[in-house]
Amino acid sequence: MRFTLTLVLFFGLLMSGSGQESVRLTMQQVIDLAQSDAPDVLLAETRYSQAYWQFKSYRADLKPQLNLFGTLPNLNRAIESVVQPNGTAQFIQRANFSNNVGLTLQQVIPQTGGQVFAFTGLRRFDNLRTPNIDPYTQYLSNPIQIQIQQPIFGYNDWKWRKLIEPIQLQEAEKSYSEDMEQIAYQAVRFYFDLLGSQLAVRAAQQEKAAADTLYLIGQGRFEVGKIAETELLQLELRVMNADASLNQAELDIKTKTEVLRNFLGIHQAVEFDLVPPDAIPDFMIDADLALEYATANRSRIDEFERRLLQAQSNVEEQRKSGGINVTMNGSFGLTQNAQAFGEVYQDPLDQEIFTLGLSVPIADWGRQKSRIEIAKARQKLEEQSVAQERVNFERDIIIKVQQLELLREGVVRAEKALEAANKRFDLTGKRYVIGKVDVTELNLANNDRESNRQSYVNAVQAFWTAYYEIRTLTLYDFINSKPLLREVSNPD
Repeated sequence: MRFTLTLVLFFGLLMSGSGQESVRLTMQQVIDLAQSDAPDVLLAETRYSQAYWQFKSYRADLKPQLNLFGTLPNLNRAIESVVQPNGTAQFIQRANFSNNVGLTLQQVIPQTGGQVFAFTGLRRFDNLRTPNIDPYTQYLSNPIQIQIQQPIFGYNDWKWRKLIEPIQLQEAEKSYSEDMEQIAYQAVRFYFDLLGSQLAVRAAQQEKAAADTLYLIGQGRFEVGKIAETELLQLELRVMNADASLNQAELDIKTKTEVLRNFLGIHQAVEFDLVPPDAIPDFMIDADLALEYATANRSRIDEFERRLLQAQSNVEEQRKSGGINVTMNGSFGLTQNAQAFGEVYQDPLDQEIFTLGLSVPIADWGRQKSRIEIAKARQKLEEQSVAQERVNFERDIIIKVQQLELLREGVVRAEKALEAANKRFDLTGKRYVIGKVDVTELNLANNDRESNRQSYVNAVQAFWTAYYEIRTLTLYDFINSKPLLREVSNPD
């Protein structure tokens, strides 16, 4: 069942003063909402649906194909040139009426690349009265006819499709899971972009309140001559800067709210009240284990295998398409003709056809050899590309895992630095109120606090986005210790 906006609003709806809907969301709720209702989900489902129906088409091609055909009726009335027994031609009026109906059953043989046909049919011919010909009726029956077409040395496309098509479907299934995790990754990015702006607004509001308070204190001190005019001007400048920062932060919120709303596919106006994430969970990722999960779960591994098979298939196709080609066609059936329908199936006669087609190239001036060498070169290039991409694939995962631990340490350092900066600013503010420090030192403490606050937000964002990138690369949830391969609902 989809995690819809309706459920989110039901559990977390708040009303702002303007009457606009506001919903309180955690990071996980943003991810769940994105993976259920975001427009990118529909794109992922459509991509999988296309691959699924392609595989279904392949499977259908392997099954017998039954077709009914017929011409009901075929009337021909004309004056035509008819060759006489003595070799002369004479224009004769002809009028006839014909009907035919039949069934064909066709089955491919994937192991050999051949095809088998079964046919049954019935024809009726009625010659209408003309000045030269009396009317008559004839029937022609084919109770059964079996035909086989078999290339002897030709390229067997079915053999390669049998290897490649299942891999392509498996690749599409894993790609769907990757697309869903990529959506989660994007949701985390947009979540932190907006959360950072919301935290910046709160910090700017606090800074504005503090700046206004200090400016009032500064005015009182200036009136009694305890501070110089330059210090009062610095306090006034701080108020103006606080106003500008607050306005900019509020503008950023509006912009990033629209980005998140559009990504989630929410059409009505809504404000997000984002809940900061909890503390960084305590878990470790083993690089070898992450590589093992990625090898088992990622569609990239199936893509490598598919590309190598396609390269091999191309080489074989070039080798066999321009060499000696022998095609065998054979058929056996029963047939009979009669003037009465009741007699057309009596004592049927054998009907056999056998042909052996042969094509042998005599001189192609090296064209076939060139095509084969080109195919071999492309195969070698594909093998080298796959080998290098596999190395990059493995190295990327190992590096991302190592970086995650460094980012975790960065969060711890940023949190301690923020605590120290907050404590320093509080102490500096108290000392300024009692006149122990000047406004310059207060501004430095405030700037240091704001810088460390932003560094902490950036550190947390970097950690979570890196973690969700690793989830995408491995399709494994290391926090909850579970794979992220999804059961895909087949479109039929």
